[in-house]
Amino acid sequence: MTLRFGFIGGPPAGDDLDRWGRHTEALGASFLGTGEGAAVFEDPYLWLGQLARVTERALLGPVLSVPGLRDPIVHANTMATIQRLSGGRAVLGLGVGDLGRLDVGLPPVTVSELVDYAGTVRSLTAGDPVEVDGRRLQVRWAADRVPVYLGADGPRSQRAAGAMADGVVVGQAGHPGMVAQTLRNVGDGAAEAGRSADDLAVWFTCRIVVTDRPNGAIYLDGLDEYGARQARYFWRTSGSPSTDDVVARVEARKGVRLDDDVARRLVAYNEDFDRWDAWSHGSKTNVDLLEKHGLREWAGHMFYISGPVDECADRVRGLVDAGARNFLVPAITGERFGAAEQVAAVFDRLDAVGS
Repeated sequence: MTLRFGFIGGPPAGDDLDRWGRHTEALGASFLGTGEGAAVFEDPYLWLGQLARVTERALLGPVLSVPGLRDPIVHANTMATIQRLSGGRAVLGLGVGDLGRLDVGLPPVTVSELVDYAGTVRSLTAGDPVEVDGRRLQVRWAADRVPVYLGADGPRSQRAAGAMADGVVVGQAGHPGMVAQTLRNVGDGAAEAGRSADDLAVWFTCRIVVTDRPNGAIYLDGLDEYGARQARYFWRTSGSPSTDDVVARVEARKGVRLDDDVARRLVAYNEDFDRWDAWSHGSKTNVDLLEKHGLREWAGHMFYISGPVDECADRVRGLVDAGARNFLVPAITGERFGAAEQVAAVFDRLDAVGS
């Protein structure tokens, strides 16, 4: 059984980014990606172009880009260039735009719009002619098709990814139930389209943070804010359920059986959630709400894998037992190089037990 891990994000462009690419590949990373958000991240494609020069094996791509920020042929041209620079290692991760579009004042796109855009850009990277809004488009120099991975956390988007994508990126995967439910949904979508789910690479995003304190990530500055946003995203991608149906909806959509008390608290938290303040760096409004509703420990365990190395390895082993094979770890702590080494140490523990 082969396990792969990679990282989302890293240091800014420059000499440290060169060192990051070489360092993480030496640790065994199989994927190096970057988010897209015009107000919060550097340009992902310039960043990836720099990594393409200094890496040899790792897949490279945005995790995730979004429709609507670029004309499809412009996006295809950029990705085809990354494909050439990297010697065929480019991957285009696309999502509906919970960050990338909201960041510039646009609403997320629908799943059907995401699928249409993804198919168009993928065909254009292969040099195929495509008609878009009455325009005949073609990247005439492109020839090496770039795989498309869809970001998918809900049943509909996961089935859509199974039906048409080359891979899937799951944003929340800290619980074995989420892994198992995702694989069922992706498999259902693939079967309905006459495909095999084995042909898709499913990457699970796991926020692995090695800490001295068990479940310590949720108490770190910045990571507490992220955990508060994840509690909101978890509820929203469960269909924004009410107290009456939250347990059933979360189990059906996420594969997680919530304790009745936690379920009630989760709904109350989201009723109080301050979405306008959610992206204000340094704001603890929603962190304080997590604490108020008694959800901080729950959120830490649900959205992070944190604690000493062996405890983290045990948590990851549970995800492997549920079917996960590919793991993307956001580079979210300040000292990224040391944190990457700690993540590699977690996977070394899994190798030691034959996983």
